Amino acid sequence: MIHDNGAGQETEAQPDSLRVGVVDWEQPALLEQFYPDDLPADWRLGFYANAFTAVLVPRQHWMNLSTDERDEWQDLPEVFHLYLEAQSPQDDESLSALQALLPGQFVQPVSSLEPGVYPQQGIAIINWPDRSMREWRYWLEQHGTNIHALFLGGGAVTIGQLEQCRDLVELLGL
Repeated sequence: MIHDNGAGQETEAQPDSLRVGVVDWEQPALLEQFYPDDLPADWRLGFYANAFTAVLVPRQHWMNLSTDERDEWQDLPEVFHLYLEAQSPQDDESLSALQALLPGQFVQPVSSLEPGVYPQQGIAIINWPDRSMREWRYWLEQHGTNIHALFLGGGAVTIGQLEQCRDLVELLGL
């Protein structure tokens, strides 16, 4: 992820920092607010990956990837991480095949898209509107060092909420 450091220079996100993303980069609110109208659908993930460092992909999306989508996924930045919902043993076989097609990409299975903290997987899925910024600050101070990825989910997510979360994580140095 590239950031303006205030001096007009772009910097790359630290690879060991807490990654912030969304459950499904093609949520209706993001389609309306985030992506340019003329952006081809198969470029959306790449566009998203230039602003955020992770995405949690629902099972139905990654299980049905077209060849063009797979090619697009291969071109994602190395600092970008893909987390894929995997619920059954059959998913493990498909996930292994996908990982083989994406050498150099970080791909991790996730067992649920439901909001919660999943320490075994090192992730949390939160519903951002549920709390104030102050409450999220305290929550992040408590949980942020025990997870490596934080996803906004549990309903419609706006680009403003996603940016607020990312900014708060950065301000806290997580």
